[in-house]
Amino acid sequence: MINGRIYSGWLDVKIEVGLMQLARTFSVGTTRRVADGIADIGIRLGDSVVVKVDGDIVLTGYVTLVDVKYSATSVSISVEGSSKAIDLVECCIPDGKAKSYKNLTPLHLLNNLASNYDIEVLDQIGITDKVSMDVAPDQKIGDAIIQFAKSNSYLVTDNEFGQLILCRPGSEAAAGDSVFYGVNVVAGSLHQASNALYSKYICLGQGTNPDSERPLSDNQLAKSAINSNVRKRVKVYKHSGNAQASQLQKRVNNTMAQAIASSQKLTYEVHGWRQSSGALWKVNSLVRVVDDFLSIKRTLLISKVTYALDSSGMRTTMELMHADAFLNVEAKSSDVAIKLKTTDGRLIAIGSVEGGSWTS
Repeated sequence: MINGRIYSGWLDVKIEVGLMQLARTFSVGTTRRVADGIADIGIRLGDSVVVKVDGDIVLTGYVTLVDVKYSATSVSISVEGSSKAIDLVECCIPDGKAKSYKNLTPLHLLNNLASNYDIEVLDQIGITDKVSMDVAPDQKIGDAIIQFAKSNSYLVTDNEFGQLILCRPGSEAAAGDSVFYGVNVVAGSLHQASNALYSKYICLGQGTNPDSERPLSDNQLAKSAINSNVRKRVKVYKHSGNAQASQLQKRVNNTMAQAIASSQKLTYEVHGWRQSSGALWKVNSLVRVVDDFLSIKRTLLISKVTYALDSSGMRTTMELMHADAFLNVEAKSSDVAIKLKTTDGRLIAIGSVEGGSWTS
């Protein structure tokens, strides 16, 4: 529906939703004969749009692209758009508006930023700790929000109404259906990369004793984490500012856990857009994967969802990752406690994510 007028009958439809993407997107296309008349269908850049799937709203935002091509016999029309949050992704804080925020809750801070473009932020976490942030005049608001979220182990995505959601991995309701090879899977793939995997991760930091009379080098701290399933490869990095040994240990543990989790990504295409319950597949949901072909039985996080409709029918493509891929390596938050280990090079995880239990 665009500016209150219903447009239907599109031949190609694609809707993409991703964690830390901020603004979901859509594209639709159709063809017609030149004999049917002029190609102008009344859709303009910036028009308000609501995308629905069988009555369910999946996107609220604006038209961002209109493309018309014609030949002697046919006309093709493509329309693209984004969630309301696209203005945060593409725009800076307006002149005269506050760019420094002190001692605010995460929700209050993000609402102050997003309200510059009439976007509301909803909180699925309930964190009451006070935080501060400065935004450069030429910095995109979306970049500032992503930077803030990553540094605090938060996730930010949008919902179907164009609002931003502050959340943790897995805070969306778990999927009712499994992704099951031989049952609902049309196609699948496993992507693995070793560039961030090391046998030893070492974090160096400076001790926090300002009265020490020892040389500066004597106050240096070092903590490490070991992955015995990787050949000899060492990664060393420094923790900025003063640090305690416990901080360094947590950071190095998180760094290794994040590296292991990020090294594997599964992509599945399933029939239709809905689960057997009628609910749409949703991003940030935990889903059980049973794939005998890839020898995988594991509960993973849906990090991206793409709904598609074309000549092949309706299908959903999901990108799945371990929740630890979204850990904060700066180790400022103590809210997530996850234990990782590897066996025969395969990721094993035991823990909990915001009330969702999982073992893989």
